[in-house]
Amino acid sequence: MSNTNIIIVTCPHCATCFKMDRTLIPVNGRIVKCSSCKNKWRLMSPPDDDKNEDHKIEDTLENASFPSKAVEGHRGLFVSLFVVIFIWLSVFITLIFYSNSVVELVPQSEKFYKILGVSVKKTGISLVSPFLEESRDANGNRIIFIQGTIMNTHASDTLDIPPLQITLRDKANFIVKEFIFEDYTQKKLKPGGIEDFSYRVEQLPKNVIDIGVALSHAEHLN
Repeated sequence: MSNTNIIIVTCPHCATCFKMDRTLIPVNGRIVKCSSCKNKWRLMSPPDDDKNEDHKIEDTLENASFPSKAVEGHRGLFVSLFVVIFIWLSVFITLIFYSNSVVELVPQSEKFYKILGVSVKKTGISLVSPFLEESRDANGNRIIFIQGTIMNTHASDTLDIPPLQITLRDKANFIVKEFIFEDYTQKKLKPGGIEDFSYRVEQLPKNVIDIGVALSHAEHLN
């Protein structure tokens, strides 16, 4: 059986509910302090005819859980903190795993990676629009000329020109033959520098239907 002198007191500041013995409240009231938010106010003794109603409220509260505003505030803070940490972690992972792409787009970021001690592969040599010219010699054999331009797109560094890899494939996409071409007029390119090249593929096998051209460290270009 519940104590008929127990009442439910609600903090007017944070709405935290707690129990209190009504016999401890004098006629002119008393100063009480909320154990949750430390708010202080004068609590007046409730009239006697409210006892039964208070008992009903007490019985309901004994079987229910009411999160206080303070608890809800802490929960919202934790959620916001988790979201911020997740965003920063995603950005950090992107910057680390895609450092080469970031430096290519924003060359100034190279200093940032040096501070972090992250090794960045400086790229900037690219193959620009290679094309083929086909003809035949005096015996009617096919002759292919591969021509194109190599450019250094790096913002600040002079870079070595890598070898050119030429791949011959048949209709089944199998490699028939491969060539390495590095007979350039210059070995290095300054930022913005270009190198035009021309390579003659002689003794071309008859079953070749596709020729691929790529820099040895770059993506394959057809």
